[in-house]
Amino acid sequence: MYKALMNKKLNIYILREIIPTFFTSLFVFTFVLLIDKILRMTELVINKGVPFGTVIKIFLYFAPSLLVITIPISLLIAILFAFARLSADSEVVAMKSCGVSLYNMFPPVISFALTMYITTTLLMIFVMPHSIRMLNVKIYDVIKNRVDIGIKERVFNDDFKDIVIYVSEIDKDTGEFNGVLISDSRDSTQPNTIIAKKGVMIANKESREVRVLLRNGTIQKKVGDDEFHVADFDEYTHTLSLGKGNDPAKISKSENEMTLTELQKRIKIIDDAGMSSNNERVEFHRRFALPFACIIFGIIAPPLGISSRRSGKSKGFTIGISVILIYYVLLTFGESLGKRGVMPPALSMWMPNIILGISGAYIFVKSASESPIMLFEVIRWFFESIEEFFKKITKKSY
Repeated sequence: MYKALMNKKLNIYILREIIPTFFTSLFVFTFVLLIDKILRMTELVINKGVPFGTVIKIFLYFAPSLLVITIPISLLIAILFAFARLSADSEVVAMKSCGVSLYNMFPPVISFALTMYITTTLLMIFVMPHSIRMLNVKIYDVIKNRVDIGIKERVFNDDFKDIVIYVSEIDKDTGEFNGVLISDSRDSTQPNTIIAKKGVMIANKESREVRVLLRNGTIQKKVGDDEFHVADFDEYTHTLSLGKGNDPAKISKSENEMTLTELQKRIKIIDDAGMSSNNERVEFHRRFALPFACIIFGIIAPPLGISSRRSGKSKGFTIGISVILIYYVLLTFGESLGKRGVMPPALSMWMPNIILGISGAYIFVKSASESPIMLFEVIRWFFESIEEFFKKITKKSY
């Protein structure tokens, strides 16, 4: 009874160290990733008259795709900081002297990691596909309704990627363009320039495209190093695509917009057609592999935090950031290998979890038995060498 009560108090004590830091880190990391979007959304509100409420909806639709990344990162940082603080204040030493091992401190950590794993999995499987779909629809609606406002007279407008539009005059009543120049470099091998007397914007909601209907003009297309193909037209439609278009060989939704059921159906359709479904299979396994990082980080973070006792909190934090970078570099590398067919999609997406999982388990067991960890010794030597180097430089400068 007494032991159970002490374990309960220990669990609550450790969770109190982890949870506040977790939510603080979650806010900070999510905000950092949102900075670029905040600047763009501010431009929409100020320069193009997009309602503030619409911008808030765009942020809400975009949030789940960020949270599935920032939740595992914040989990690692929170656990690492918690154990670094306990270690720095010699509380870990005091606990061990009372017979409390690292294994006894692990239950609250893994419980919190499991909670975040379930949360991230639910976001990945059920919330994120719908939110990305709604995000794309909302962005399309904004551009569809405001693109004519964004186009200004006698200004080179570059709102569309790799496309520059210049309009001499805009009819305020009809919205029709007079004197249109479009420079399209989406295909870098064959850039083209279109000059027309008249033009008007037309939106296509089904294919998520904005088209420019042009009249009485000329198309100049570069077909070689010094060759140009010139063609006159009475009427021509130039497409400014916002999505995958309406190619009948493609499904209107992108892979990250699909539910698991839709992904499985698409994989079957593509496989039956004798084509490669690597992209869809990679996305399918990513939905399960990425949330599992919470478990991996939950295993590897406690020994990383405890190791900061001698090397300092800042160095322990640096090790934690290094683990995050290693994980996401491996994830990106594996995703690339899986999509190219170099590695089976399932293995490519689970590779970071396998590598860091085995490494984390090894480090945890070594730390629990208080055995020296060669990796930590090498890292500690590396940081101490850099510190000594900068101390020498600082002394010489004075």
